[in-house]
Amino acid sequence: MDKLIFIVGVGRSGTSLLQSMLSSHSHINFTPESHFIKNYMSSDKKIKRLQNKGINNLERLFLNDKNILKSNIDINLILSKYKQKNNFELNKVFENFQKLHLNVMNKKIGGEKDARNIDYLFIIKKYFPNSKVILIYRDPRDVVLSKSKANWSSHRPNWLHSLIGNSQLCKGLIDGPRLFKKNFTKIKYEDLLENPKKELEKICDFINIKFEDRMLEFQQTAKKLFVKKDEMQFKYNNFKPLIKNNNNKWVNNLTSNEIWFIQSTNFKLFKKLNYDIHRNDSLNLFHFIFTPFLIMISILFNLLYVFVLKFISFR
Repeated sequence: MDKLIFIVGVGRSGTSLLQSMLSSHSHINFTPESHFIKNYMSSDKKIKRLQNKGINNLERLFLNDKNILKSNIDINLILSKYKQKNNFELNKVFENFQKLHLNVMNKKIGGEKDARNIDYLFIIKKYFPNSKVILIYRDPRDVVLSKSKANWSSHRPNWLHSLIGNSQLCKGLIDGPRLFKKNFTKIKYEDLLENPKKELEKICDFINIKFEDRMLEFQQTAKKLFVKKDEMQFKYNNFKPLIKNNNNKWVNNLTSNEIWFIQSTNFKLFKKLNYDIHRNDSLNLFHFIFTPFLIMISILFNLLYVFVLKFISFR
């Protein structure tokens, strides 16, 4: 496919909101979140292994994959052209999946939204080289707070959310421009809330289409995209008018120690992305002594995170 858009970011950073807005455009269609890249194409070895197992195995996987099924595209239509040959390329299967959904929606430009694809930009570049990538980012303090409340992430401690989010965003901000160059752009969640028309006009210029006012009326589109019950709990805001003050909630909901930890472990991101550091008079000598250690820990964690991703890619 010549035109394919990927929205990526750290989870709870506004990827679903941006997906709903863009998919409200008369030319753009995002499938409901399929996790196709993460589940089927996260490494060259996984791709080769699935392709070697044959089309019947892939059909069985699709028929048991609730994320693929929620698109309401007949699995047989997705795979029928490959059954006759008994061989396939997963990237072509994904493109066919996108084309079929485009035809149903009568649109021209396909899109896939999955925050976790921020870890797989190298795969996207290799198999979909002409794609455009949009990375949306948000204040790490609000990201951690939001993750602490969502069903799928609330079981993890906030310190881990902070470290992982920092690693993902640092990696995405390096890999995106390096791999995709002019086909990569980033957008600040807070700017999208404050001035949605201005930010969407920038993205439309990036995609080479004209902005449409209907992109600001995204609520009905969101209801079509988020159809699973387990999605409703943490994506319900997409069904409502835009909440312009949906930021800085961390101020009253995170403890002083949590704020200190997030700011310390995301120190470079705060400087790079122009987020203000919160000064707290309750911090004592202990905090000042250990802040450099936390910064070092975050750097080491970033290296470990990249190593783990590379290790997984060789499995």
